[in-house]
Amino acid sequence: MRKPDCKKRYKTGEYKKIISHPQPIGQCQGMINEYFPDVFIEYTESTAAAAKYISENDDMSIAMIGPSACADIYGLEILKKDCGDEKHNSTRFVELRKTQNQNNMIDAKTSLVFATEHKPGALYNILKIFSENNINMLKIESRPDKKGMGTYIFFIDIQGSIFDEKIADAWKQIKEKTIFARCLGSYEKS
Repeated sequence: MRKPDCKKRYKTGEYKKIISHPQPIGQCQGMINEYFPDVFIEYTESTAAAAKYISENDDMSIAMIGPSACADIYGLEILKKDCGDEKHNSTRFVELRKTQNQNNMIDAKTSLVFATEHKPGALYNILKIFSENNINMLKIESRPDKKGMGTYIFFIDIQGSIFDEKIADAWKQIKEKTIFARCLGSYEKS
């Protein structure tokens, strides 16, 4: 993204620097290597900080990588859409608070993380609890636990709030069958 009068610069490759948070820089490495192989990359603490810098700076040789919302907020022109290496890549953002909102959310989602013993059926026994309690699982991901070979941490999103009685009861059962369990929180689905 750049200020609105720089569209032709993208085609001529006159940029000297691209700024952004490290995550989008990494996600757009193919485009950077193809169109900007000799351009200096500078990291910022966020894509919003990069967009703000571009909007306040008159140096037309600097561009940034970020979401289209940055263009709207800071009055920038999008030079190339969907420049990530992976077509279906997405980044999730969450709002963090010290205390959980306990209001009865109409369309809530809850994020859970846990680890099971490394033995046959351990994950199945956890997933069965969701099924038996009629809890809709929206997403499951696994990541290797860096503490030992073959052990994984599971991230699960479920429909509903942790303050719903059936979900709270199911979560209590899950905590009894895992070696580590944490509720990351409940929030309105976006």
